[in-house]
Amino acid sequence: LPAGVYNVTVTDAGGCTQGATATITQPTALTATAVAANVLCFGGSTGSVNLTATGGTGLYTYAWSGPSSYTATTEDLTARPIGTYNVTVTDANGCQALTSASVGQPVVLASTNVVTNVLCNGASTGAINLTATGGTAPYSYAWTGPSSFTATTEDISSRPAGAYNVTVTDANGCTTTSSATLTQPTALTASITAQANNTCFGAALGSATVTAAGGSSAYTYSWNTSPAQTTASASNLAAGTFIVTVTDVHACTTTASATITEPTAITATVVATDVDCNGASTGAIAINGA
Repeated sequence: LPAGVYNVTVTDAGGCTQGATATITQPTALTATAVAANVLCFGGSTGSVNLTATGGTGLYTYAWSGPSSYTATTEDLTARPIGTYNVTVTDANGCQALTSASVGQPVVLASTNVVTNVLCNGASTGAINLTATGGTAPYSYAWTGPSSFTATTEDISSRPAGAYNVTVTDANGCTTTSSATLTQPTALTASITAQANNTCFGAALGSATVTAAGGSSAYTYSWNTSPAQTTASASNLAAGTFIVTVTDVHACTTTASATITEPTAITATVVATDVDCNGASTGAIAINGA
């Protein structure tokens, strides 16, 4: 019989009757509620399920099942990976209640880098733009790099060439690492590879040619002549030192110099010997040249 009030009438052979009442009771319904706490880090095993059983009769027993043939008989679950967990709660009378809970996880914590390389050899114009995704915000950052460099900003700038590493940590202590290398062009160099000196004192017929290498071509040139000459070769140079500035496409610069020489000036000393007698041809001129 289910729970309820039951009435009975008893009649004997003489037709006499007597009534009676009986009440059958039952325990409150056995229920089970499971609340899951998700895994903190992607791929981890920090999930848990808190189970609450009510009603029924007496002490409860528990029979859990889960991913990878997992079983347990405890009330609550801890240190669990993601997945769906099912439990059967049984009371002292063998009454049962079923429930389940799913343990989730955040998306994987990841980071990507966008690199701006150094433009001029030896300069500190490199930058790395970092983007962190997944996990649980907010994030913190720990950079390392050349010459014991450290930083805690998301992005770094004004950096020289070299390898940089960063550890990104989310609000749950989950971490991911990434690295990026800032490159630089080879050093921009310039050298005088051809030169012609003046062959006469006071002339302006000298020339010099510069050859550039490294950096990022194409190159432009500027000689400190008046007016400035802007080709690799400068001409019509008087004696003196001339400096050329070579600039590449990233405005990196270097210089070279050429010294144009000339011979010493020609000098002459004239010694005259006068004519002795009017109308005679006894005069003379002596020249001493140097």
